[in-house]
Amino acid sequence: MNYYRITQPDYSSDYEAVITNGFAYSNGNSGYYDLIKKGYPRLLDPRTILAELYSINVPPILWSTWTCAFLITDKLLSDFKKIGFSGYEAIPVEIAKVATKGKSKGGKKEYAGEPEDLIFNRKNYLKEVKDLPILWGVAISGEMPLEVKNGNLQDRVQPFVLASGFSKDLFYPIYKNKRYGRPILCSERFQSLIVENQIGNIAVNLCSENWLDTIVIEP
Repeated sequence: MNYYRITQPDYSSDYEAVITNGFAYSNGNSGYYDLIKKGYPRLLDPRTILAELYSINVPPILWSTWTCAFLITDKLLSDFKKIGFSGYEAIPVEIAKVATKGKSKGGKKEYAGEPEDLIFNRKNYLKEVKDLPILWGVAISGEMPLEVKNGNLQDRVQPFVLASGFSKDLFYPIYKNKRYGRPILCSERFQSLIVENQIGNIAVNLCSENWLDTIVIEP
């Protein structure tokens, strides 16, 4: 069975990344409390994610979040449910800011200042725009244990591989019941959805046999 690693695509600049993805925060994150201090009403559901967008025109997947793996549109979530993907939980998202009324159709622009200022230093057009997108946070619950490849625990630095017989569609690798690093992995049928439907703003790459780094075995 093949497994794949999913990541952000390569952006031409940090400005493009911010324009494409915006920002998202959960309860407990400093960005979340900054929005509350600016007057955004406190949320009844503590799980709800607050998002700041550059534009209401968003791709199916958004990456600038410190709260979960990524955000997805309501349409993509419907596709997840139709297929019956496993290994994730959908978290509600509220849009707290929209920094522009829409994407400019002009030519390539040159930006000054910090990339995040494209959102943080702009007026909030939330009440002036229509047809806000419905977004969901994807919190990954699937886990796959790692196995030491050589099986020689006398050596503290070991190459390792994913355990076999796993069936979740979205998952993190774990070692000794703890998440190892930050890679997000997916099944072949998840990869097929992305490729066959040409879903943008995501990179999906096949995990080779020795794609993982080495791990230090605790004594």
